[in-house]
Amino acid sequence: MGGSRLRLGVWAVAVALLGLVALAGAAAVGYRPCGEYLFLAVDEANGLPPSGWAGSEAGSAAWHDGEGKLHVSRGAVRPWHRVVVLHEVDAAGVRVASRLLTGVRFPARVALDAPVPGLEAAARVLAGPLEVLGVGPDGHLHLRYGGEHIDLSPGQSWAQLRVRRPEGERLFSPADRTAWQAALDEALARGYPVTRLVITYHGRWPRSGVTPQGKVAPDRQLGWWGS
Repeated sequence: MGGSRLRLGVWAVAVALLGLVALAGAAAVGYRPCGEYLFLAVDEANGLPPSGWAGSEAGSAAWHDGEGKLHVSRGAVRPWHRVVVLHEVDAAGVRVASRLLTGVRFPARVALDAPVPGLEAAARVLAGPLEVLGVGPDGHLHLRYGGEHIDLSPGQSWAQLRVRRPEGERLFSPADRTAWQAALDEALARGYPVTRLVITYHGRWPRSGVTPQGKVAPDRQLGWWGS
């Protein structure tokens, strides 16, 4: 009995030491804890249906109340994460993925183009990762995606439509709604791969607002081409 207690005590001390070592290592390479993080939501909608769909939508990796509180699964957001991105992926109106992507320093490369189970890479029309460059003195978030520089203030969104036609890829901006809608209608009618991406910057959120929980409730479902 005494030996078991001793072994349990040694194990607990070892686990605690490992945790301290991990924190010390993170701090040594610049991953220092901070009291807030930058929160972005990326909504990706694809026109082609998922392959091998199991018949049920993916659960949400997180959800937020819009007032600085983020509810996530345990361990999803660490003290040294400076950028937290909620990336939700739809295919033909079906939610196939919902995941949290994080960054620890600037510039942070967020792998929006990482594989999505059940969705072929050819069904997505993306321009690679999203780069979070940092926040300027005016509070604007500076991003780079597909070679384009994007500046967003808290609450602002940026959107883009990409279509892969036989002759190559075409980009469309919501500034020209007529061209956007015509390109979308054509892609859906002809079965061209098409992806609509919306990036929303929610600003700096306090880390005290992160609520870890075992099972995360579903986030608000956006319309496929949402506004």
